[in-house]
Amino acid sequence: MIDSFTRCWAKELPPKYGCTVNAVSPGPTMTEGFMAAGEEAMKVLQPTIDATPAGKRMGKPEEVAYAVAFLCEERAGWVNGTHIFVNGGLYVD
Repeated sequence: MIDSFTRCWAKELPPKYGCTVNAVSPGPTMTEGFMAAGEEAMKVLQPTIDATPAGKRMGKPEEVAYAVAFLCEERAGWVNGTHIFVNGGLYVD
């Protein structure tokens, strides 16, 4: 659904508003909310973390922010209709 909305809006909104439309989907990220979930929740999440191809860890908030910042750059003005996964290569099947 996110891909469909992103591609649809990427066609419709730029001519009208002079913008680009992209999506960023983070994987498990070491945020206050995740860390406050408790030890039991982290035990449930651990197999997912261990299956992350780029490293057996959660993402850092600044790694997600970097992807968002890239899309905000003027130099990314030709990037439109893209869905960036910031998840260490982890995909939910």
